[in-house]
Amino acid sequence: MDETQVLEFYKELYFFQHARRDNLDARLTLPVGVITLLAGAVLFFLKQDASTKVLAAHAILVTSLAATGALMMACVYFVRALYNHTYHHMPTLRALETHRKVLADHAAELRRYYAQYPRAAAAAMTGVPNPEGRFRTSVIEELAKGGHYNAVTNNRRSGLLHRGHSFLVAALVLLLASALAYVASI
Repeated sequence: MDETQVLEFYKELYFFQHARRDNLDARLTLPVGVITLLAGAVLFFLKQDASTKVLAAHAILVTSLAATGALMMACVYFVRALYNHTYHHMPTLRALETHRKVLADHAAELRRYYAQYPRAAAAAMTGVPNPEGRFRTSVIEELAKGGHYNAVTNNRRSGLLHRGHSFLVAALVLLLASALAYVASI
């Protein structure tokens, strides 16, 4: 791969991680609605009269309390997945342009210096950096650094969302057990 292909590849990976961040944010909308519904179901089961059948009342109470704990853990993981995550962003266009100009000015200064010494200039001019190549290399390095940082952040958030979904499923199963105990007590 030449540097142009590497630059395009890294740019795609960098923007993929930003799109992935938006997808992770979007994955939180459905669980919030499900948590609201399950919390209503927990409240319904906890308010049921325990005088009908003692065993069913205890089963409803235990499974409802366990579902409450699972819902609270799901909320903790969803909040952790949503907040306190930083992302790497590319420098602003002004900062990039300033960096490009600094590199070009440095190369021009080296050329002027070597022009003063004609005999040494031929050998030394090969050591003068190409400002466009150096700029492209610095952009590639910045994209690689940002893409890696954002991938690590997205992986962490994805793991937290997965744990939150797992607790949400556990709460749903426990509330189904409460519903079965409630139907059996009627």
